[in-house]
Amino acid sequence: MVTVNKALRFVVVDFANQKLPQLDQKLSVYRFDQKVAEIKVSGPYLGTTVAADITAGDAGPGDLVRNER
Repeated sequence: MVTVNKALRFVVVDFANQKLPQLDQKLSVYRFDQKVAEIKVSGPYLGTTVAADITAGDAGPGDLVRNER
């Protein structure tokens, strides 16, 4: 997780070593192997980063984002 804006409930995630997710794709956010939030990719994309809306939970800087498929 690159940036978290808790007031506006969005994050910016860097996918430098992973395939970029699709627009509207839902992803899970983990902290110390515990699921703490869910996000939905909303864009825009900029290089290897993408913005996503926090749809549930509480994401924070340093959390890991995983695709649950």
